[in-house]
Amino acid sequence: MKARDAERYRWHRLVAALTTVAAVASLVGCGTDTPPSTQPGSPSASVTSAEPSPSPRAEPTPGSLLIVMDSSGSMNESLPTGGTRLDAAKNALRQLVGDLPEDARAGLRVFGDKVPNTDRERGCRDTTLIAPVAPLDRQSMLSAIDGYQATGFTPIGYSLREAASDLPKDGPRSIILVTDGEDTCAPPDPCETVRDLKREGFDVTVHTVGFALSDNKIARDQLSCIATTTGGEFHDVTDGLDRTLIDIATRQMRAFRAQGQPLAGKFTQREANTGTLGTRYVDTIQMGDRHYYRFPVPPGSRIGATVYTAAEPDAPSSVLLCLTASLVDAGGGSISSGPGGGDNAYNSQVDSVAPKIINAAEVWLSIAASSCRGAGRGEWKFRVEFTVDTPTRQANTPKVTQPPIEGAPVPRDAATGTVGLRHTDTIISGEANYYRFEVKPGETVGANVLTMGNPKKGRSSVLCVTASLVDENDNAYQRSSGAGEDTDENQVDDIAPVAVNADQVWLKIDADDCRNGGDSSISFPVEFTVR
Repeated sequence: MKARDAERYRWHRLVAALTTVAAVASLVGCGTDTPPSTQPGSPSASVTSAEPSPSPRAEPTPGSLLIVMDSSGSMNESLPTGGTRLDAAKNALRQLVGDLPEDARAGLRVFGDKVPNTDRERGCRDTTLIAPVAPLDRQSMLSAIDGYQATGFTPIGYSLREAASDLPKDGPRSIILVTDGEDTCAPPDPCETVRDLKREGFDVTVHTVGFALSDNKIARDQLSCIATTTGGEFHDVTDGLDRTLIDIATRQMRAFRAQGQPLAGKFTQREANTGTLGTRYVDTIQMGDRHYYRFPVPPGSRIGATVYTAAEPDAPSSVLLCLTASLVDAGGGSISSGPGGGDNAYNSQVDSVAPKIINAAEVWLSIAASSCRGAGRGEWKFRVEFTVDTPTRQANTPKVTQPPIEGAPVPRDAATGTVGLRHTDTIISGEANYYRFEVKPGETVGANVLTMGNPKKGRSSVLCVTASLVDENDNAYQRSSGAGEDTDENQVDDIAPVAVNADQVWLKIDADDCRNGGDSSISFPVEFTVR
């Protein structure tokens, strides 16, 4: 990559910013929506004639998620891996906040954060809603996480009773309770408190997470009972608290959100119901079955697909679901397939079908759900949501609502971002941008970068984006694979987590035109998170 002086860099960024504003304005002004056409049916039904498209379903009442976090004095104890339990909990919360979807409704309650453990009467009522359940405000939640401390008792039952009034009266509601020990204010036993709440109409799922419980059987029994009583899950973790919280919250948030319009799959292509490009659909598929869906397409267009399988929380760990999604032609021949793979049925899965040129007027999406253990048709049914679309259309409509931050050409001039937040900027092919982030020494740090395609440039060139975590001297801790994509397509670069033994780290995003020899000065919007 050629060196550039700061003046030229700023000029390029000004031109890129003006170009991006003009492009967004033109997209907003000329966008149109095409109503989908569906043909209701079931896999076992015979061929039916086309029926009028159903009217869009009304949006359900938004779901709500409340985290109830232990901030008792024991959370100040050190972990074998370094840092305290409180440090690990706060880091997990920060990463969770960064991963929540834009339309999430979430809140945070802590207990044991104010009254010392020498005052039992007051300490057993010490619980505070530090972030009310509301449409997601990442900065407000991060400030609340930074502001609380670990001090006193562990009033789990009392906190859950208070949490009942934190949540709205309507819509799906869930709580994730995290604690490193048993309720130190019992009796009453917290599970009995939950039973009382259920009898009073408290219809809320409580997932419980025991963190670093060691040999604390009382805590395990309490948390397991709370989860079982409310239809939730109990997780016993010694590390990886962040992954556990994100996994639970992601599945809950997906369940809360409207999933799309129903489109019933058929067992054969000839019977397949017809969908519309760009529309999100939902269906239910039974283990051992394959469903087909037909999509008219403009001949010569690039078509891809994304299939999401919702978790089945009641499935035991012995049930392994293998999901395979493919785009096939009229004869059933495979055009493009997702990577497939399998997971426990109580986990959600995603299978992405890479875009390919379709030289026909129609294409079929095939979704197969099978048992990874080789068994036949099983009793378990799974809700799937899927979209078939052109990557250009997806690139044309980036949803950019996160805090912008302007990159710098060298590390020392970099602006400072916030760990866990999704930031945005504009990059220019032929240049590198740096962004600074403050971290705790010894923390494990990773990153995700999404580069939006530039539809006006078509496939005239290939953009190679490499994302790296570097130190102040530009020495890399870890970098992404740096694969390339046509300039009109989105691309994602993930940096695997790595330990950073410093109090700051820089994200470097390096963009090159890998077909035309480096500098082509094409601008691209990017979104990125360091976590």
